[in-house]
Amino acid sequence: MKILFALLSYLLLPWHMLLAADTLQLRQHVQVTDRAKARNHHNLHELNQTADYIKADFSELQGQATEQVYRVNGNYYCNIILSTGPADAPRLVVGAVYKAILTLRS
Repeated sequence: MKILFALLSYLLLPWHMLLAADTLQLRQHVQVTDRAKARNHHNLHELNQTADYIKADFSELQGQATEQVYRVNGNYYCNIILSTGPADAPRLVVGAVYKAILTLRS
């Protein structure tokens, strides 16, 4: 999951920024998203904190970050969407799952 989030962050950056990647920033992404509890429907607080972090991070990129909220069994969840580039350009959709089935901590 941590690698997938870092990869997603890379994919959303322009190529010239990828060449000058900030390893400190990548470490921060991993540390912030590494929670004591698993990110799943049993721990909505952890799941929502991670979603808020992703949305805040996306908001710093060029484009508009929005939420697609949906309801399952009385609980609300969301997909985080970043729209960037010209509106008339071909659309590229990149997806990632930010829930975690289990945690690696002991």
